[in-house]
Amino acid sequence: MIKKGKVSTADNINKKARITFPDMDNNVTYELPVAEHIGELIPGDTVIVVFWTSSMADGAVIAELR
Repeated sequence: MIKKGKVSTADNINKKARITFPDMDNNVTYELPVAEHIGELIPGDTVIVVFWTSSMADGAVIAELR
């Protein structure tokens, strides 16, 4: 599953972020890895997240939309 969401929190040193999805009652993911090619994220940035299962913990941030 591929979803568009907003950064809730970001740890740019360890390349991890939590993402919220407005279309899913603002559910927030667990801390997800951020792809190496993505620069610094700040809360509110729009990102694309890919999930391998239906779990909100099993995915990665693969792009930032500007």
